[in-house]
Amino acid sequence: MPKLTSKLLHGIAWLLLGCSTFALVSEGYAQALSPKAPAAASSAARTYSSVDAFVTSVGESVVQFAQADLDGDGIPDWVGVVQSARDPNYFNAPETVYVLLGQAGGGYKLAGQSRSETESGMGCCYVDGVTIERGTFVIAHMSKSATTGEVASHRFRWDGTDWQLTGRTIVFDNLDQDFSITHDWNLLTGLEQVQRTNGGRKLAMQTHKKPAPRQVLADYDFSHEFGDNTHRPGQ
Repeated sequence: MPKLTSKLLHGIAWLLLGCSTFALVSEGYAQALSPKAPAAASSAARTYSSVDAFVTSVGESVVQFAQADLDGDGIPDWVGVVQSARDPNYFNAPETVYVLLGQAGGGYKLAGQSRSETESGMGCCYVDGVTIERGTFVIAHMSKSATTGEVASHRFRWDGTDWQLTGRTIVFDNLDQDFSITHDWNLLTGLEQVQRTNGGRKLAMQTHKKPAPRQVLADYDFSHEFGDNTHRPGQ
């Protein structure tokens, strides 16, 4: 076997060092992208044997829910809107968003919740769906009349201290005038894209920047305006 020259050995050493550095950087990057379990789901938090056991302890029925891995540990988690016992003075009962994280030993721990709010109107306003995808959960809320409809989708993600509002998409449709407008707002950058459609034809998209104050799940009140700088939760 031929002898390895000092230059060749030096080159191999640098190659091995580069590979090691790349591996460390890649691992750190992956960890940075992976959502971390919130402190609210620490060992001190109460464990519920099942989602049903939790719902029974806080309310009457589940309005909408999604079940998937939210915190990146490979264990299914649960995000849902729970309706509490009906108040005879209201058409609807108060509703609350809850975040439950699945535990390795079984069961769930409460990791966050929204405000409890009562929907207004006779069935015009309601939670249209809940989804979980890539460490983010989305609450879609519908508000409609005989000729118009508006869906507001609020996106939340754990930022290390709380479930932060990261985005909001509002889609408004006017059936009579065959007109629609979509506002897609990224609260992390402050950029909002506005897309109008008239008679099935898309008009030029507009992009602008607007103030993006930090908002969290604990203040979420099912309002389509939640996220705006001027909005006051619960009002």
